[in-house]
Formats: sequence, structure tokens, C-alpha cells
Amino acid sequence: MARIVIDARERNSSTGMYVEKLLQYLQVVDQDNEYLVLLKPADIANWQPTNKNFIKVESHYKEFTFGEQLGLRRQLKRLKPDLVHFCMVQQPIL
Repeated sequence: MARIVIDARERNSSTGMYVEKLLQYLQVVDQDNEYLVLLKPADIANWQPTNKNFIKVESHYKEFTFGEQLGLRRQLKRLKPDLVHFCMVQQPIL
């Protein structure tokens, strides 16, 4: 079983449809892996997983900031993922 982090902080942006469909279909087809879904604090209550292997994780780091470069990296290290999927072209450089 793999531990996969999906950066879904951009659910309400132009890439939001991609993120929504990715989460929707992965929950149907994958019953084996564990998914940690990074969400903005304002979105935590607005998305509910339908698969017990999907866990919401609040991420306070604003995109494209210096704080994101350091804070998100620390958060990801604590989550100990096997794989991280960033849903946008721009991702933290660290």
C-alpha cells in the first residue's frame, strides 16, 4: 500500500475541475492505497471523501509564497508520502 499526497489546495481555481475529477475517480477505482488530500482551511468542510482511504489534511500555506516553500515542505516531510501529486504546473521548488 502506498501513501499518496494529493495537493488539492487549488480546488477553487482554474484547475479545480481536474482536481475534483481526479479525486472523484480515484475514490472509485483505488481501494488499496492511502490518500492524504491537502486542502485549504476554507475548503476542509466543503469536500467529503467517499472512500475511507482518503483523508483530509488541512494545509495553511498560501501558494506562491516563501512560507509555502518552507512550510509545505515540512508538512510533506511529516506526512511521509511515497508519492506527492501537485495538481498545478507550478509547485514548490523545495
